[in-house]
Order: sequence, then C-alpha cells, then structure tokens
Amino acid sequence: MRFGIFGIVISALFLMGALFYQNQKSYNGRYTKFTKQKMEQLKRQFLILNKPSQIIHLEHTAQFQIDPELINPSSNLPHTHEYPYSQIINLYKGIETCIWTPNYRNLEPGILKARLWHQFECDPSRKLPQKFFIVPPYLHPSGSSYAYLAYQSGIRSLKTRQWLHKYRNYFHLLELSQISKNIPLSRQQSLLANFTSAEIEHMILGTPFLLSKKHLMFKIENKMSTTQLLLPSYALYDRAMWETWLLYTPFQTREYIADTQTVLEEGNLSWILNDRYVKYQEQRYWLCMIGSILMLIISSLSMFFVQLKRKIADQSERTFILQTLTHELRTPVATMQMSLEPFRCQFDNMNDNSQLAFLRMCDGVQRLLKVIEASKNYLSLDSAGKKVKFDYQSVASVNDYFYDVLLHKLEDIEYIELAEDTYFCIDFYWLGMCVQNIVENALKHGKKPIRVKLCNKSDLIEIEIEDQGTISKEALSQLTNPFARASSKEGMGLGLSLVKKVITQMGGKIRFKNNPTRVTLTVRKRQ
Repeated sequence: MRFGIFGIVISALFLMGALFYQNQKSYNGRYTKFTKQKMEQLKRQFLILNKPSQIIHLEHTAQFQIDPELINPSSNLPHTHEYPYSQIINLYKGIETCIWTPNYRNLEPGILKARLWHQFECDPSRKLPQKFFIVPPYLHPSGSSYAYLAYQSGIRSLKTRQWLHKYRNYFHLLELSQISKNIPLSRQQSLLANFTSAEIEHMILGTPFLLSKKHLMFKIENKMSTTQLLLPSYALYDRAMWETWLLYTPFQTREYIADTQTVLEEGNLSWILNDRYVKYQEQRYWLCMIGSILMLIISSLSMFFVQLKRKIADQSERTFILQTLTHELRTPVATMQMSLEPFRCQFDNMNDNSQLAFLRMCDGVQRLLKVIEASKNYLSLDSAGKKVKFDYQSVASVNDYFYDVLLHKLEDIEYIELAEDTYFCIDFYWLGMCVQNIVENALKHGKKPIRVKLCNKSDLIEIEIEDQGTISKEALSQLTNPFARASSKEGMGLGLSLVKKVITQMGGKIRFKNNPTRVTLTVRKRQ
C-alpha cells in the first residue's frame, strides 16, 4: 500500500514536470508580454552571476575630450555639403592641378585648412603650421582626420612611432584600427578600435543592449559627466560566455539580419528561438508524460495486488486458525465424553486410578476453556482485515490502572510504579489483556523474579515486563508469529501474535530483548 501511494506521488511529480516542460516549449516565435519578461529575466540573471570584463566610458576617451566629432561615425563620412559649392570646386581643382589661386578671403575655416594640407602634399618642402594637427577643425571635408591623411600620405616623417604617439588622439575613432599595430593605444581606444561604425553609433545613441563580434554590452546610466553632454557607459562581457549561458534557454541572440525570422529585435541584435532547447523540452515533456502514466499504472497494479494478497493471506490465516482450533477442541471434548459419566458423582469413592482420570478430565476442561478464550480474542479481529474498534477512556492514574490489571498476580511479581503518576487515555480491555498475556507467559515460561516496570517518556508510556529466563534471538524473533511457542508446554501460541496486532493497531510498539528476557510495550498518551 505504501509503495502504491509513493508511486502515485511520483506520478504526480512526473505530471507536474510534463506541465512545466510543456510551458517551456510553448514558444512559437511570436512576441508576447511573457517572452519579453523571459528575455529580461535572462539578462538580469546573467548580470547577477557574471562580472564585466571591462567598462567603456565614451566621455573618457581622448577623442571625445578633444572634439566629440572624433567619435561620431557619421563625421567620418564626406561632409562637403556643409561648405559653399564654389569653394569645394576650387579645392578639388587645386588638388588635381596643384595650382592654387592666391585668394584666401572669405574661405571657410574647414576649406582653408584643407587647402593648406593639399598645398603641403603638392610641395612637401613647404612646412605646415606648427599646430596644424592640434587645432580645429580636425576633420577634412572628405571625413578623414588630418592626422590620418598625414599617416596615409607616405611621408616618412609623418609615419614614425614618435609622431603617431604624439597625434594618436587626433585620429578619428574609426581610424585607430589602422595604427593599432604600430603604436600602443590606451585601453579604451584599443577596445573601441575593434567596434564597427554601426556599433559605435548605437553606443552614442544609448542602445541598452548591444552585440559585437567578441563582446556583449549592457548600458550603464551615467549620473555625472565632465561635460554638458551625457553619453552612456557600457559594461562589456565575453560573447562566448553569453552564448553558453543561453544554450539551455528558449532563446539565442545574433546580429540583426534583415528579412530573417526573429522573435524580437533589440539594438543591433535579434532574439531567435533556440531550436536545440525546444527539442530538448519536447523530449523531456514526453519523458515525463510517459513516466507519469507508467508510474500511475504500476502504482494502481501494486495497490490492487497488495490488497488482493492481503485478503488472500487473511482468509488463509483465518481458515487455518479455525481448522487448528477445531482440531484442538476435539481432544478435550473426547476426554470429557469418556471420563464424565463414570466419575461424575463417585469421586470420594474412587480409587487412585479413577481419581487420576477425573483429574485428567478437569485438565481437559481447563484446556478447552483456554482454547475457546484464545479463539474468541483472536477471531474478534474482522476477517476483512479492518482494525479493532477500540473504546478509549480516560484514566486519571496510570499507577492505579496497572495495579488493578495485575492485582491477582502481585504476589508473584514485582510491580514498579511511576515516580510521578500521570494520566492517559486507553482502551481498558485490550491494553489490560495484552499486559496480562505477557505476564502470564513470563510466569509460565520464564524464571523468577519477574518485574513489571512503568516508565513515563514525554507523550509515551512504556510497560517493561522482565524475567530471568533465557531464549535465543532466533526464537525471540518468531514469538509474534501465530502458533509460535517459547517452549513445548501447552498453549496455542496465539497470545503474543494477538498482543502485537492489538498494540500495533493502537499506534504503539512491542520490543523484545533476551538474556534476561524483556518485553516492552510502548503506547501513546491520548488526549
């Protein structure tokens, strides 16, 4: 029965697991409030469990401190439209012919600086102004920085490590990757040099969640800034770490690609379904469902067969007992029939043999009475295996109750009461019958002195019956089996079996120890 209940519990757990996996695999590519919550939960858990490898502060870069345009990707594109058309035309004619009009009046600063640079390219013997690279504007109308144009010009003096180190902060952020192999860059510059223009643009716009080739970036809100402009900072995490984290989740991330199926677009990345995870959840779902069904079937069959076996065993036991009792009743009845008539009224006139026969008759009568009493007690248990119906009554004094139970045997035993009397609630008849049965066994089969000791343990009462007899452990373990006997003396062997059934059904326990023989009954104090 316990196995059946345990199986039902396991089946219920399997079913709960199946429902859980069914919920986990329920994503079908549609964006819902639940999927958004799940994505945010994944990001929060990742941030809690992992530390960033680097923090990027855009405002702390040297380029931003010099001119914010040096980090703006759009500034690295041609911006000739910002200047008068005629000045742009004259500039490009000069670049092609190296012939320059002497008119400098009304030229835009950006055009004027570009003209100085291209005159230097046409005639390197001419020297550039000393602060040419460190005064604005820093960007040529074509979008390149003047420092980068100088580096690309092929002039040796403008490609030395010393020159590059001096003017590295005047390169546009997107140009740093071209010189990173020649000179060491700052930590921030080295990281930013590996980002694409789209990624840097997203960072400037403050996109909260970004994906690069090697990194995953989470936006950190700046509370203070050294300038009036507020640009976000980003915490960098290893992309491989992030993708490993997502392996056993419903989603994966990748760079955004137009015209592809996605669950959600966020920043420069796309959330997509994790097919491996969906298949994994599908397998677990069916495994749990099959496990639940199998456990339910096994549990039901187990409970059915246990109940059937119990009924068969009970029926067999009852039948065997009735057969044995019938057999045991035949001998005393026959003895009574043979001995009663000749010796009924002639005992005083009987010779010794006749008196002995009469005594055998009396002995048979006593045996018959014991058999009848044992059968009545044992067979009072319901044949269907139900519990005995106890009539619990309150007892104000434990000491007085057991004194009354043992009253007729006090001359042959030592009765040790509780030091501090207490109360309990018990069935008068059945507990008294159990204690008397064990004491009678001790008197009949044990050795004196015999001691009955009471012990109060919290909500338990222990009754220990001890005699000085000896018995093997094997024989002791068999005493509670029906028809088992401690010795070859008369008796049905039903006493201790009945005691065990009654005490167990009361919610108590019976324990045996040998050398000397001790039987301990433990019953609960009931309110």
